Amino acid sequence: DISIPVDDSFAALNTRKKTPVEEADLDASPAPSPPPSSTSPPVLILTRAGYYTIPSLSQLSLDTEGQCLVTGFTVGREGYGNIHYPGTLNVANLNLDDTVFIRHKEVIV
Repeated sequence: DISIPVDDSFAALNTRKKTPVEEADLDASPAPSPPPSSTSPPVLILTRAGYYTIPSLSQLSLDTEGQCLVTGFTVGREGYGNIHYPGTLNVANLNLDDTVFIRHKEVIV
């Protein structure tokens, strides 16, 4: 009988350290949205507590064509894991609240 200790599980291998900017992004209650502005529309939607992106939401912006091309985009949930896209991905107008669910031993995209 071969059993794997809990400390060697995939969840325990997530050793990523949060930066101060990302900790601010994970506030338990979403920050009130600023008034709409033609110069800074939201790039994507991710308001659920515990979820994060790399690069962080505050680092994402739309280009002049309305795109936000990111190479090596990651979306994750603290304590559960993450999904990494190694190529270039246009994240403009994505609603990650509606499309990404990371649960115990389950990922739905």
